[in-house]
Amino acid sequence: MAQLAREEGVSVFVNTEVTGIDLDGEGIAGVRTTKGDVATRVVVDAAGPWAAYVSRLAGIDIPVRPFRRQLWFTQAVPEVGENAPILMDQHHDFYFRREGHGVVMCFGNPGEEAYAY
Repeated sequence: MAQLAREEGVSVFVNTEVTGIDLDGEGIAGVRTTKGDVATRVVVDAAGPWAAYVSRLAGIDIPVRPFRRQLWFTQAVPEVGENAPILMDQHHDFYFRREGHGVVMCFGNPGEEAYAY
């Protein structure tokens, strides 16, 4: 996805910490990072488990909280087709999906946050 975004003229920064988000009367004015400041009106928060922290820098509270997870990877499972959907059981905090030729299974523990901000 990053490569396609770059081809459309989007600046993509990896391994870069957001240290602040500047606001003005019209909304977002820029982003401060460990690799310098970027003047922009549009920001995509793709910080994964750190998304809530990043959004708070802009004064927005989103309900994303990191939790510890256990991941299990299988060997090849031909019965799981290439276009198999991700299957989720949110009640038991479990999902599995195809990963390469095998399957990845994820078990979580919602009562145990990985870390706090």
